[in-house]
Amino acid sequence: DPFADVSDFRDILNQQSYDLITLEENKKINDNGYQCSGSKIARDSCCSPKIEFVDLWLTPKDVIEKFFEITKLDRNECLDPCASDGRWLDGKGLSLDILPMTKDVKKQDFLTFRKEDLPEGIKTVVGNLPFCLLDEFVHKALELTGDCYFLVSGDTILKHFPDQIEHIYIFS
Repeated sequence: DPFADVSDFRDILNQQSYDLITLEENKKINDNGYQCSGSKIARDSCCSPKIEFVDLWLTPKDVIEKFFEITKLDRNECLDPCASDGRWLDGKGLSLDILPMTKDVKKQDFLTFRKEDLPEGIKTVVGNLPFCLLDEFVHKALELTGDCYFLVSGDTILKHFPDQIEHIYIFS
């Protein structure tokens, strides 16, 4: 549902952990009668703590297409540091994520990525970064390529990087 609140997706993703638990944990859940139901608290009492998605925002594809149309950037020359399902680069360039959702996205923590591991031809870092790590991601992107484009609110980026902004594109 494209109109659903992000908290709905977060709640759904946090409940879908059967494929992320051990066989022993799965047995404990079934032995306690939870099978495919039960609250997160009840499930977690049987299992190790699960990953909680606190800053997951998948950018609508029409926004991404408009972004590339306006900026004239070549996806093959871009790196997306928090690619999730790879929608920004669509199988081109380099897509990274700590929890990749597709095979086109390499499992890699962007903040530990080294400049010497940057493939030849990658010139720009683009994407929708986790706002809770805004400073770290922008500094890392500037360290790696010196050129980055992120989807953030104008007030936020100007507050954190007032002297490093060349262009602001406004999407509504």
